[in-house]
Amino acid sequence: MNIISAHLPTKSPELNNTRRNLEKTDAVAFFDENLTIYRVNSSFYQLTGFSNYDPVNTSLLTLPIWDEQSLRQIPDALNHTDCHEFGAEIDYLYQGEIPFRFSVSIVKNNPTVDNAGVLILKDITQEKLNSELQKQQPAEQMRRERERKKLIIMGKQLQDFLYVASHDLKEPLRIIGNFSQLLNRQCHGFIDDTGREYLSFIMNGVRGMNNLIDDLLRYSELDSRPHQRQEIHFPTMLFMLKKMQHKTIKAVGGKLTVQNMDGVITGDKEKIRLLFESLLSNSIKFRHPDRPLEVLISGEETETHRIISFKDNGIGIQKEFFGKIFEMFKKLHGKQVYQGTGIGLAICKKVVNQHHGTISVASVFNEGTVFTFSLQK
Repeated sequence: MNIISAHLPTKSPELNNTRRNLEKTDAVAFFDENLTIYRVNSSFYQLTGFSNYDPVNTSLLTLPIWDEQSLRQIPDALNHTDCHEFGAEIDYLYQGEIPFRFSVSIVKNNPTVDNAGVLILKDITQEKLNSELQKQQPAEQMRRERERKKLIIMGKQLQDFLYVASHDLKEPLRIIGNFSQLLNRQCHGFIDDTGREYLSFIMNGVRGMNNLIDDLLRYSELDSRPHQRQEIHFPTMLFMLKKMQHKTIKAVGGKLTVQNMDGVITGDKEKIRLLFESLLSNSIKFRHPDRPLEVLISGEETETHRIISFKDNGIGIQKEFFGKIFEMFKKLHGKQVYQGTGIGLAICKKVVNQHHGTISVASVFNEGTVFTFSLQK
């Protein structure tokens, strides 16, 4: 228990000045030689919440603020020949509801001069809360740092496991796929339609699993591979993208348009290329069956970021799925309708985050979709 006390001056002018200063801030009650309160300041009512209780002409010891320990100690402290003072910290329930903590000082003046004394209550609730928070902060920071390091280690272990497991899984898949194709070619005439259908299921399953493993590897490599900082020239990158996707776009009767995509940013060239390829492939895959595909890639700049949009006229996305499509393995359509692993947009989000940007989607179902993302320059 902290002791907070102050001696009042014994000379009347100084005593009066001290009283006036105290009354401006803290709750103050003055009592006589019999410990009877004869005066309180306005702050006393405000701080204690006494609305239906008037402490004037009552005993100092009857104030409803004391705990049992204080009531035992106050008389002895005030009657002590050397000290004549009492100091403590007490908890008080303001109007029965709001907890407060007070520092209490009771000082009885030198008996040879004046038997009067003063009670001073100071609200130190916020001060105590701040002190406790300051004590907790180092421990909390250490706990968070331990959690952060633990998560980093777990993430690295997961990436290593995923990388090794993916490579190990490919070997048996390769054997299953090769022998299924061999069986289909060499025994085609000896297998009935049902058998050929079963072989087709096997080969499609192998292709789907291979695609899933490839996407998992790409996703894990985004963290395991060092993040490069290179100069990325958008016109050159988009020229290569159009060249690589030319046959695919032509085969579906589509059109790719680029607007306002000059300029340069600093980032990981391979990851940005993967981001653009994934979004373009997404537009091609989910094109509308009743109209030619149109994709517009456009850009604008802010002081710190490049804002890029991929707009298409495809089948669109229903609004209730906007928050889910960037999660791992989230597929809005069955594999019988659209092939895919459900990882492509999760890859896009991770790449954008690694370049200190954000990605969002806007869409009207059956009309088209716009993916907008930012990349730090």
